[in-house]
Amino acid sequence: KKKRTSTTPTSREWFWLIGAFARAGRLDEGHRIATAAFRRGALPPKPDDALYRSLLKAAKYAGDWRRALELVRRMVADHSAPTKRDWETALIAACKAVSVASAAASRRLER
Repeated sequence: KKKRTSTTPTSREWFWLIGAFARAGRLDEGHRIATAAFRRGALPPKPDDALYRSLLKAAKYAGDWRRALELVRRMVADHSAPTKRDWETALIAACKAVSVASAAASRRLER
């Protein structure tokens, strides 16, 4: 395996970083990083399937169904056909959001 000498992150490393922020519950920060990476030219000018899927997973971890649905809509608009798994990821984000909202409502009722 060839050793990499550049300190510039690859697209894949950017995706990992975005995902790590999402899993840490810092989705907005992950999106800010993605935006900055686009501006610096570190990511392709048009999101590819890998970036869309990374952002979808981030939205799923955060339970941000609105962002997940918007990402699927953007995929369609960019002629990047969402797969069954992409739709499932958006649906899981929605289910997680409902679950979190339901738990919060239950805690309020218990008081």
